[in-house]
This record gives sequence, structure tokens and C-alpha cells, in this order.
Amino acid sequence: MKNKEKLNSDFNGAEDMFSSPASTVIDNASTDMDVFPDIILDGTDGNLTIVIHHDYYSSDSDHGRLLLAGFLEVLKDEFDNNSRIFVLDSGVKIFNSDHSINHLINDLCDLNFDIIVCKESLDNYGVDTAEYKKIRKLSIHDISLELLSAPYLFNLG
Repeated sequence: MKNKEKLNSDFNGAEDMFSSPASTVIDNASTDMDVFPDIILDGTDGNLTIVIHHDYYSSDSDHGRLLLAGFLEVLKDEFDNNSRIFVLDSGVKIFNSDHSINHLINDLCDLNFDIIVCKESLDNYGVDTAEYKKIRKLSIHDISLELLSAPYLFNLG
């Protein structure tokens, strides 16, 4: 994993919980603060399991789609392709060719990330994934079994 040394899941307090500096404006003053947690995957080969529930992150808006795109960009650029990405519920909409972040799914498929899509969600949202030869389509039952056995699970909800 390219950033394995950055990963640390042993949080010793709030001050250790965040690693990416961000700038916040309070009363016209700028303050550096940490935003994203450091995680270390001790004793593993660096496999991550990510669950994408929606075609956005946080809120159903252009900004929420931009946030999800940013997350997928980091995943694509910074992590090895031995990670799994589960896509369920309205998250399957990112497989529509006209979706604003569809190109990132294509990139992740090209990098051989293990992408697993919920069959019931595809049917519910009428999404056709015929052009994606490298994804796996599983039932929610089979996805649930895989998620319950995942050692490092990150939910994007």
C-alpha cells in the first residue's frame, strides 16, 4: 500500500485522531486543524473494504458528489488495488455513463480494484452495468456475508 505508513487505527485520543491539515476561518482568523484520521492496518496486507451507499457523500447535492469524487480520487491515487469497494443502494447510480463521477469508476476498474455491486440495487435503480466486465454482481445476502467478515470496513454513508 502506497500510504500504509500513514495508516494508524490505534487512536490514543482526539489529538491523534486526525492527520490532514485543513484551514478553518473563525472570526477572520485562520487556524490549521487536522481533518482525516490516520489509520494503520497492522498485521494485514493492506486490504481495505469500502462501502458506498449513495452516489454522493454526506448530502444529495453537487457538493456531495464532489466530496465522493475526491474520496475516490484519493483511493485511486494513493492505495493499492487490493482493496474491495462495495456499491449498494443509490450508489449504483455512479455506473450510469452520464454520472459526473463515472470516469472514476472506470479508472478503479482499470486498476483492478475488486468492485462488488448489489444486484437488487441495480434492479431497483434500473442501472445497466453490461459495459463493466471487471465488476462482480452479488445479492445483498452474499454482500452481507462478505461485509461481516471484513477486517477493515469503511462506510461512506
